[in-house]
Amino acid sequence: LMFENKIIYDLYKSKNYIDSDYCGVLSWRFKEKTGYEGKDIISILEAEKYDSYSFLPKRCEQHKHPFSRSGFGGVLSIINEIDKAKIFQNILLHFEPTKNIWCNYWICRPEIFELYIEKYLIPVLKHFEKKENQKFLQLYEKHRGKTNYYTSITFALEGLYSFFVESEKINHGYIAPNY
Repeated sequence: LMFENKIIYDLYKSKNYIDSDYCGVLSWRFKEKTGYEGKDIISILEAEKYDSYSFLPKRCEQHKHPFSRSGFGGVLSIINEIDKAKIFQNILLHFEPTKNIWCNYWICRPEIFELYIEKYLIPVLKHFEKKENQKFLQLYEKHRGKTNYYTSITFALEGLYSFFVESEKINHGYIAPNY
């Protein structure tokens, strides 16, 4: 149901990143969407200016908020539920990002990875594991005219890192698309 968030959570449980300088999970379509290859990422990380980086895909400026995308009503329902449940001190829909991260193209230091998983991702996942909240996992979105439908929770969770970075005042770099 949660695509790369399941992989992110599995990486967290494995602790295979502990001795790394940086860790993260990137889409198999990362190069197509950002224009960056592995060697580019290594060069950026070797500069070591930030503790966390997000690689913004093309068309990232078209979304003004990490939780709002036109036609994605299920995402809004999920974010409203998170706010209603008071999982976070701040209200997600009132959050005003400096920059928008609406995908899981981010890499960070291991301690930041753990902070995000433990303080942000796990509380949301636990909330939606409860029987009375599983109806939200049945909301679907049609993505960019494709014939497949994807769970809305996947798209809602893509914006969570944006909220985390700014709420926790993480030393974070936004890397523009390489096109």
